[in-house]
Order: sequence, then structure tokens, then C-alpha cells
Amino acid sequence: MPKLVCQYKQDSNKIELWPLERHSFLDYINVQDYGAKGDGVVDDTIAIAAAVTAASAGGTIVFPATSSYYKISDSITVDKALTLEGEGEASEIRQVTSNKGGFEITASNVTIKNLKLYGPQYAAYQSSEDAIYAHGTDNNPAAPTYITHLKIKDCYIQNWGDAGIQCKFVQHFEIASNYIEDCYYHGIMHHSCKNGRIHHNQVRDITGSVSGNAYGISLSKNQATGTDGTTDPICQDILVDHNDIYNVTNWEGIDTHGGQYCKFDANFIRDTKHGIVITTVEDVDGNFFPVKHNTVSNNTIVTGLGTVSSGINIAGDASGNSEKQIILGNYIEGYNKGIRIVHDNHSQVIGNVVYNSVDMGIQLQDEVHDVVVKGNNIDTLQAGADAGIKIESDTCTGIIEGNIIDATNADYGMNFGVSNYNALTVKDNKISGYGTAKYRYYNRIDWDEIIDNSDNATSGAGEDTLASDTQRASSLSTNMGIHIFAAGTKTGAAGNKTIKLYFGTTSWTVHPAANNELNWTLEAEIWNTAADAQRGWIRFWNDDTLVYADYITAAEDTSAGTFVIKLTGECADAGDTITQTMFRLKKLRTEN
Repeated sequence: MPKLVCQYKQDSNKIELWPLERHSFLDYINVQDYGAKGDGVVDDTIAIAAAVTAASAGGTIVFPATSSYYKISDSITVDKALTLEGEGEASEIRQVTSNKGGFEITASNVTIKNLKLYGPQYAAYQSSEDAIYAHGTDNNPAAPTYITHLKIKDCYIQNWGDAGIQCKFVQHFEIASNYIEDCYYHGIMHHSCKNGRIHHNQVRDITGSVSGNAYGISLSKNQATGTDGTTDPICQDILVDHNDIYNVTNWEGIDTHGGQYCKFDANFIRDTKHGIVITTVEDVDGNFFPVKHNTVSNNTIVTGLGTVSSGINIAGDASGNSEKQIILGNYIEGYNKGIRIVHDNHSQVIGNVVYNSVDMGIQLQDEVHDVVVKGNNIDTLQAGADAGIKIESDTCTGIIEGNIIDATNADYGMNFGVSNYNALTVKDNKISGYGTAKYRYYNRIDWDEIIDNSDNATSGAGEDTLASDTQRASSLSTNMGIHIFAAGTKTGAAGNKTIKLYFGTTSWTVHPAANNELNWTLEAEIWNTAADAQRGWIRFWNDDTLVYADYITAAEDTSAGTFVIKLTGECADAGDTITQTMFRLKKLRTEN
């Protein structure tokens, strides 16, 4: 059993016992000893302020549970190192005056825990209605003075016209395990803060907007001040993890404007217009602050709001690109764009699952340089979607590798957007299904493997294309080759059927006119021995019988312009059909 200390309460003529390890005898102050009633009728503002004044630095002020609430009509300033502690939701402090806050913290080493803070309203924006506003000193034009070691834990915060928790010029802080709901503009907002952690909070129903914006959790800086970043620095070195954010329908679940070296990990975000946004910030004088070196990992971002914007949005600016963001292992569902990147350098998008996107799984928009998009799974795009991956500028550079795309409901597996595109390395991606084409302008990419598992058929007289791939100039250099594998079926026995393989204008009749209904398989290798000289081999089977085998040569110039690799079929009778069910091209390279 814990050791206890006694506390005499004059107003009730009672002695109360408190655990010694919870409060030492010397630093414990009960607000009711200073006249606070907690009955919801008497204004307790002066009594609570008196308790704060009386407390020694390092002491604890306790708000005992009541059957009603502690009524305040003005904000309470905490200007020394104190712990303010309640007994959970039964220790409620309620602000009754419009555009007034709860606690204003101006000192270091302050802890607020186990309190309920209830505001005047949340139907309209009121800039001073913050449940907790902690801030250092603005020393404009010099650098600010930070307060340090702030802790806000296990509080219930509701019904405020601005923010649940707002911090400015705060470092070495922890915001943990709070429940915040029904705030107009922000759940948790940090301006110019650093070296802290925001974790295991639940933020929900941030229902308003200011200039179209609202935030579950945000790390930003003051945009209204024109400085070089000295007066209002960017946020940096902050971990935002294991938070649950619901129903920020007008704007963003998690945001940083100009943040650097921040990590957003293992958060659950549901029904927000944007899930997580990493973007730049520009002040009123045009000073530009790029966003750099942030990590977005292991988050679950889901919306059922219909056509909303992006699950993860990495957005630089024409004035300066964002740099070196890592987007790793996230699950994103139901957004218009699963992941969007614009104006960015050296970012990596790796191992994410993007499900049920409305328009596209991953979008690389303008000025995206040296990007790595690797090992992502883009699953089940919605009907009418554009593409699994879309590149919208010929200035984009980098590598797209090893992604799996189910484009069954989309127009394209990958849409390269501009016909003069010739910048990315694209290899080892697996694409199934599509409406119009597996790749749009795919002749402009540097590919390693292209697979077409769709069924393409021809019936009746006239030579028709079963499968086709257009290669850009110089896509095959000397000592490079192509391995071709194709398979399909033949149905009907009314007439002969012919199958040909084309490499540029050179063709080989691999299935001479013959009347049968056998399954067929083709395999070939064609190597460039020079820019305008090829050699290789072809084999063709009906079922398991080899019917064609030959050493081949060609003299196609692969450096001067595009050239086509295709497979064609022709049926002598309209009742017969040749179907191609698989067509694969794989690029081959010699060791040297």
C-alpha cells in the first residue's frame, strides 16, 4: 500500500489522503483551497489564478473531480514551472467567454495532465479560443526565445473555436495520449517548434476552415511575418507517430509547411480531404522555405469521402523544390490520387500500397528529379481512372522499378502524359489489365520488361495485329537484345491460319498456312550486333510439337527512329480465330 499524506480542507471540514509518490506534501496545492468551487455556477478564474500565483516553481496544482465543472471567464496564465493535474474527465475546466482560451503557458517545464478542457463553441472561428496555448518570446527582428520541456498528456479537449493545443517557439516537448474533438481550425498546431514528439493522440471532427484550410496536426511557421526565417523559424526534428485522426473533411489530416527532419509514422487517418501533406512555405515578403528530409512511413490513410484530393502530397514550389522526402510502407485507400509529388528532388516512394484510387495511384507532376518509385502495389483503381502511375512532365527523371499495378479499371497502366517524354528508367514493373493501353507513349521509356496478358484476336481474311510494341530510337544499343515470348490459341477448322513475327519491316512467317485448332507458343531472341544489324533465332510450337525453328538475320536501323515489334495473324475463313493470350518482351544485355 502506498504511503499517504494528509490534507485538511477548511471549507468542508474534512481531511483527505493523497499518495506520497503522487504529490509531495510541500509542492501540492489544491485549487479548492484557494476558493475554486467547481460547481459550474461560481466563476473560478480568480481562484485558479491565485493557486498558480501561490505555487512554488516545480510544484503541482490539483483540480479534484467534481460533479459539475470549474467555470472560467478568462484564460489562465501559467508563468512558472508547474504541473497542473486533474482526475480525468471529472476534472473539467470550462471557458464560458467567447474568444478566450483555457491555459496560456509562458514558462518552461510545465506539465498539464488528466484534465478536461471545454471551450465556448466550435461553430465559428475565434482566433484566441485555444484550450492550451504555449509559447516562447517573439524577439522580432532577433531569434525567438523558446520555452522547453512542455508536456501535455491524457487530457480531454473539446469545443474550441481555434485549436485544441497550439504551440509556438517551444522545444523539447511531448504531446501525448490526448483526446481532442470539435475544434474549428486545428486539433494540434505547432509554429516554429523543434525537438519534440506528438504521439498517441486522437484528433477528430475538425469541422471548420480558415481560408479553406483546417488541420488535424500541423507543423508550420508564421506566414504573415516577412522575415528571413530568423524571427519565425521552420519546424524541425519532430516525431509525429501513432495518432488517430478522423473527419477533417475540409482540408488535411497531417501537414507540415516547410518542416525539416520530421517523421510521420504509424498514424491512422480517416476521412480527410488530404491525408498527409509535406509542402513548402512562403512568407508575405516572398521569402521561400523549402521542405526537406522528412519521412512519411507506415501510415494508414483511408477516405470514404468520394472524389477528394491526395492521400500523400509532396509539394514543392516553382520558387524551389522540396528535397529528399521518404515515402515508405504506407497504406492509402480511396483518394483521387494516392501519392502526388510535384516540384521535388531526390525523393523515394517505396513499398506503399495504394488501393481503390479514383484517378491515379501515383502522380509525378512537374519538375520531379531523381525520384525512385519502387516496389509499390497499386491495386484496384476505380472505374474510369487514368492510370496506375502517371508522369506529367518531360522534365521528370529517375527510376520506376518493380511496381505491381492492377489497371483493370483504368485507361493505362502507366501514362507518360507527354509524347516527347524520354527521361525515366522504367523496369521490372508488372501491369495487369487496362482499358486503352498498358503504357501511354510507352515507346518513349527505357524499359526492361513489358508484359501483355490480355486476349487479342483476329478472325477472317486480312492480316491483323495480335500484339505490338513500338520502340523509341536507340532503345536497343549494340550488344543488346530482346527476348520475345508469345502464346495463344487457334479455334475453328474451316481454313488455313498464318502467324508472322515482325522486327521493324523484317518479318518471318512462323506458322505457315495450316488448318488446325492447336494451342501455339512462340519464343525468339533478336540481338543488335550493330545499330543496323541483327541476328538471332525463332522457335514455334503447336501444342508441344516444334513446327518452326530458324536462325535469323535482319538489317533494321534501330538508331534513326522508332521501330515496331509485333505479332500478326490471318485466317482464311471468317469462322476461324487466332488469339494471343500472352506477349512478353524482355530486354537482354551482354556482360560487357
